[in-house]
Amino acid sequence: MPIYSFRCKECKKVFDNLCNIADRNKPTKCDCGGEATRDVEYEVNHIGRIDETCKEHERYSLSMGVPTCQVNQFRKMFPNSTYRDDGALLIKSRKDKIRQMKERNMEEMDRRQL
Repeated sequence: MPIYSFRCKECKKVFDNLCNIADRNKPTKCDCGGEATRDVEYEVNHIGRIDETCKEHERYSLSMGVPTCQVNQFRKMFPNSTYRDDGALLIKSRKDKIRQMKERNMEEMDRRQL
């Protein structure tokens, strides 16, 4: 389900909410009990904000991973990297992601340029 941003009419708090596309423009309840409506302007001004919240979040990446038949080969090629048996690559932080991308001659794309 997509994430949409809502702004409370009472306390003015902006928060994200998972909801169906069909429900994205329907008012929702804020923690304070007030009614919140979708804030499209906030969404547009904060494109990529999900990536911002994950910068230092340790996670496994399938997109930077390898096919399962190549896991052992890549464990030898990149001994400072951790691969799961399914080929997913451990990303420890934003800095670690950039390091690993450089080692593999990869470039990061900015969503705003797409």
